[in-house]
Amino acid sequence: MSEQGDVCYTFEAAVEMAIQMEEEGFRHYLAAIKKVKHKGAREILKEAALDELEHKHSLEQALLEGEMEAILGDHKDVLYPGDSIYYDSTIPHKVQCHRGIPTKILAVLWTPQ
Repeated sequence: MSEQGDVCYTFEAAVEMAIQMEEEGFRHYLAAIKKVKHKGAREILKEAALDELEHKHSLEQALLEGEMEAILGDHKDVLYPGDSIYYDSTIPHKVQCHRGIPTKILAVLWTPQ
């Protein structure tokens, strides 16, 4: 596995990071909902958790066909079929076909912590 900061270059690493982020973030909501006694406050926490599910900020992309250029801030990589990349999409980024080769990707979005 190759990692640089918050970037993972294997599918397994990306899935593991997604599991950790989602689990940790929603455990905080669950703990707060269990502690809070006021019904209105519990509803606010539930709404916040649901809102977080709707606002996706992290992304995992798997390259299915072609060649993809991924530019994350000042870092640039070329991915080939079978490669995947995980990154926080709040970092300035751009993905594009590399060398004009038609490309197909699978993008998976999930909620960060």
